Parts: sequence; C-alpha cells; structure tokens
Amino acid sequence: MQKQYRIANFKVLLLSMLGMGILVIVLVYFAQKFSYTVNQTYFLIFGLSLLTLMMFYINLKFTKLVSFNVVKNTININESRNIEIEEGDVIDYNFYLLTHKTMGHLLRINTKNKEYVYWIVWVSLQKITEEEVSNIKNLQKEVTEVLKGKKIKKGIDYCILFVSWLPFILLALGLLTLLFGLFYVFSL
Repeated sequence: MQKQYRIANFKVLLLSMLGMGILVIVLVYFAQKFSYTVNQTYFLIFGLSLLTLMMFYINLKFTKLVSFNVVKNTININESRNIEIEEGDVIDYNFYLLTHKTMGHLLRINTKNKEYVYWIVWVSLQKITEEEVSNIKNLQKEVTEVLKGKKIKKGIDYCILFVSWLPFILLALGLLTLLFGLFYVFSL
C-alpha cells in the first residue's frame, strides 16, 4: 500500500513571500495616513492578519499529495505523472529534517537527468500524528537502503538549512535589538 505525503511548492512559497513583502510595504504606507496611533494599530493588525491568512491559503491551495513507493532498486513517485528513479541513475541524494519538526523534511535526489527536490510536510494540517511520523521515518529508511553510499550534503542543502533557520535568527536579532534599545533608553 502506498502512503501519501503532502508536498509544499517552493515556487509558490517564494512568490507569496515576495508578494506579501510588497503588500506589507503598501499596508504600512496607508497606515501612515491615519492620524491616531490607535487607528494605525487596528489597521495594521487587521491588514497583517488578513495577509497572513491569504498567504496560508495560497500555500495550502498549491500543496499536493504525492505517493512514494520504494521497490527493489527503484523509487516510484506518483504525483501528476509517474516518475521512476532507478538506483543506477542517482548521483547523490539527501533526506533531512528541517530546523523544526513542524517545518517538515526535505528529500533531494540528484539524477543524471534532473534534480528532484521534495519538501515533505504533514498530511494532516491540524496535528502531526504518530502514523505520519512513522511513515516519514519508514520512507527515509527505505530511501537510505536503496541509495546507500550516495548520501552527500551539498551547498544547496546548507543554503536550505540556513533559510529554514532564518526566522529564528531574525527573532533573536529582534530581541537583541529590543534589549539594547531598552538598555539605551534606561541608561539616559
């Protein structure tokens, strides 16, 4: 029996982040038109909440369910079309957890013809179930058994891991800036 996994779309995520950045700039521009800060705050909270929900909906709309089936020395991927990846065609691969468990896993398979990158997120968007965790662990084990000796971490893997750490880095920098700002204000 084939198990299904939810695959997030990188291009849609990047385009929606770019679009959201532009819309945030427009939102801030219009928020400056209000003369009272209370009205600005309400406008920004409502606008940013709406933008976040829109981004979530767009990304959810473009995720798709994909089945992986590992048979002998072949990895079969059933998405809109069937993809067969023979063990002999694979140059290298990597399968790893992104920085936080809720961010999902990344499967990158580099073949002679094409590089396949799958961002595997959770099928159930409500709660991560034990069945999903065991399915992903089994998939990781099966892929490792078929492609043993070909697991290589490349520059793209380091870039993806850095980008997945970026929200936490920005949060830490924001908190440091806040602390230094408070220290500066209270030292006057």
